[in-house]
Amino acid sequence: MKEKNIRKAKVIKKDNNFPTYVNCLCGLNDGRLAIGGNNSLMIYNMKTYKFDLYLDNQFDIKSIIELSNYRLFYFTYFTESEGPWVDEIIEDQLVEISNNKYKDLTDTLPLYPRNYNILYEYSETILITGRYYKVQNNQIDEKIDKLMKINNKYRVISRLKLTGLVNFVLLKNNLMAVLIKIKKDKFKYNDKAENYCLNFYDVRIFKFIKRQNVEKTEIICPLDEKLMFIGTQKGVIIYDYINFKNIKTISCQYPLYKIYLFNGFVYIGETENYDYKLKTCKNRIVEYEYDYKGNLKQIYSYYKPQNRLKDFIKVKDGRLLTCSEENVKIWK
Repeated sequence: MKEKNIRKAKVIKKDNNFPTYVNCLCGLNDGRLAIGGNNSLMIYNMKTYKFDLYLDNQFDIKSIIELSNYRLFYFTYFTESEGPWVDEIIEDQLVEISNNKYKDLTDTLPLYPRNYNILYEYSETILITGRYYKVQNNQIDEKIDKLMKINNKYRVISRLKLTGLVNFVLLKNNLMAVLIKIKKDKFKYNDKAENYCLNFYDVRIFKFIKRQNVEKTEIICPLDEKLMFIGTQKGVIIYDYINFKNIKTISCQYPLYKIYLFNGFVYIGETENYDYKLKTCKNRIVEYEYDYKGNLKQIYSYYKPQNRLKDFIKVKDGRLLTCSEENVKIWK
């Protein structure tokens, strides 16, 4: 599909505190941009095109989530190994951003375990959090917790213990979809020995409702009060989670990387594996308009927006931002 108007990008100017490499982006409700990288989190002003705030960290920031009341939740990640054993170390952070200052609220999270890598704000007083592992092979403790704010501190009030947790999302109608990887044989560690399924729960009481077998994936995403996305190796399935059935499939040119929703638009990011010899890879972001009836209309494709696509989001004024490890771009 050829585009008549080629959109251009401006690279955010680096300064002395800019990270060596960038991992993730988050558009904030006040219109600014949060950038997470190695050993730092930065707040970038989209009006002045300057950095307003820097937060130093000991390890690499992998994900940033904005909560209500100007709070940011983010976590750092690193691995440790001894012989054949690998441990994935997660450290959570919670801060309140006020103009060009911040307040550390991390001690309001449970002291143990403080190792969540999935988090949703269910209400003003309740968080739904989870922990999954990608490479760790010992002392697995996968779970989904419900945290309630009591006397200005979050306490674990419910726990769903799981084996093979990959991802989960909160849907409408108090539903939660949980993606699980099931090994047929615990002594086989190849893809053919694994099955994947979606378990649906009532998020209020963690009551099991339905199980649905799905293709191998790590990506699931809510769309509206009836539909959600399920990523596959070949494309994206639009799935009816009320009637538990596939509706249609959107094909991908490259392997699926991320699905992102913003104000009635859907952005599907695709990328091949990075070629370290050639120092490049094929990737694109496809922009769709959603009609709230289950139909997506393709309106633009960003071909190779980055040399190596790491993340993309939109800020409050509607501008798309993308990042590689080396830089962040603002698209016009």
